[in-house]
Amino acid sequence: MSETYNGYANYETWCVHLWLTNQEQSYKFWREEARQHMKIAPESEFDAEAIWDAELAATANLATKLKDSLEDSAPLHEANVYSDLLNAALSAVDWHEIAACFLEEFRPKTVEPAPKPPANLVDPLFELGKTVSTPAALDAVTHEEIVAALGRHVRGDWGLVGPEDRQENELSLKEGFRLLSVYESAAKTRFWIITEADRSVTTVLLPDDY
Repeated sequence: MSETYNGYANYETWCVHLWLTNQEQSYKFWREEARQHMKIAPESEFDAEAIWDAELAATANLATKLKDSLEDSAPLHEANVYSDLLNAALSAVDWHEIAACFLEEFRPKTVEPAPKPPANLVDPLFELGKTVSTPAALDAVTHEEIVAALGRHVRGDWGLVGPEDRQENELSLKEGFRLLSVYESAAKTRFWIITEADRSVTTVLLPDDY
C-alpha cells in the first residue's frame, strides 16, 4: 500500500507533480490548462443531482486530461517488466490531487465583509451575498481598498463606469440584473466589482480576470 510522501498522497503523485512543475514549458502549459478549466467549469455538465459545483468539475476535468496526457505519452508500449512497472506507478498517481494543486492559484479567495457603515450613510441598496476575490485582485489591491470599494458598490456608487453602464446598473437595481462597478486603487490599478443577478455572490477582480 502506498504511503503519503512530502504532503502528497504517495511518492508517485509527488514525483509526477514535481516533474510537471520543474520544467518551465510543462508548468506553463498545465498552468494555462488549469486556468481554462476553472474558467469554463460553470458551463460543463455537472452531476444530475447537482452534487458537483464548478470547482469540483474543474478538478475532475483537469485530472482526466492530466491522466490521459501522461499515460498516452508513456515511452514503453511493449509488454515487458519495465512497462508493467511504469503502468503500475502511473495507476497509483492521484490525478485529482495534482489537478487541485494547479487549480489552487485560480480559486476565488473569500474576503472579509465590509464593516457596518455609520447610520448617517446611505443604506445598502442590495445584498452582496458571498464576497470573493480573484488571487490577482488580492495581490494588486489592498484589503482596505477592497472593503472601501465594496461599501461604495453596495450603496450605488458605481465608481468609474461610463454613462451607459451607469444607466444599466440603475435598471439592474430595479429588474434584478447583474451589477458592475469599476474602481481604481492608490497604485492606479483598475479593478471591477460584480454582483450576480441573484445577489448570491459578489466578486472583486481585475479586468484581465474576466
